[in-house]
Amino acid sequence: MEYEGKNPGNVEGGLKAAAHNPNVSAEKQQESLEAIGRVYKSTKGFLVYRISIPQPRNTMEYEGKNPGNVEGGLKAAAHNPNVSAEKQQESLEKASQIHEERTGKPLEGADH
Repeated sequence: MEYEGKNPGNVEGGLKAAAHNPNVSAEKQQESLEAIGRVYKSTKGFLVYRISIPQPRNTMEYEGKNPGNVEGGLKAAAHNPNVSAEKQQESLEKASQIHEERTGKPLEGADH
């Protein structure tokens, strides 16, 4: 196993860091989450597997940012007269999606 002879806590920590780093591709983040389940440590001759069930990751472009702030910025763009109608509609749809993910409720007045 590629982790043999290494401190499993450090390996697991590194994998978790990679899995949550917005500068790492979504594919590599998923690989890191899956690898966490394979990390083990040896305790008095017994193998103790550290199992971590990967949680689905949100891959929207606001990952790592405050969703409420992103929603606010998108709402501002949706009502900005200097933004094209197409981008206004796109911004409103994204803001609505983020709002619903955050609150579980549809965004009021989102029907343009």
